[in-house]
Amino acid sequence: MNKPNSRICIISYSDLKSDPRVRRQINALKDRYDVTTLGLKKSEINGVREFVLSDGRTRYNKIWSRVFFILTRIYKGLYNEYIEVKYPIKDVIEILSDEKFEIIIANGLEALIIAERIAV
Repeated sequence: MNKPNSRICIISYSDLKSDPRVRRQINALKDRYDVTTLGLKKSEINGVREFVLSDGRTRYNKIWSRVFFILTRIYKGLYNEYIEVKYPIKDVIEILSDEKFEIIIANGLEALIIAERIAV
């Protein structure tokens, strides 16, 4: 069966190999659409383009993200900035800078913030 030109991106800050909800999404869509995934580990499902989100943060970044998280508990408007400190959003945007998707599935609030940034 030929896949239509529709491209779908599935984002989850989890191990895609052991996340059953995301695996069901991938399996349900991979035969009908061109599926690209972003996760902390690959799903290892055939027929899917996969990118791994690195956690190349330094110790300083990890401490700063914890401090920033406490600030977000006090000042709710800082949550988007907290996500940018905790997760490598710039890396994701760089990975997908030339990609265009018709649908972006965000699994979790962190993924939703990233989906908003890459949606064009």
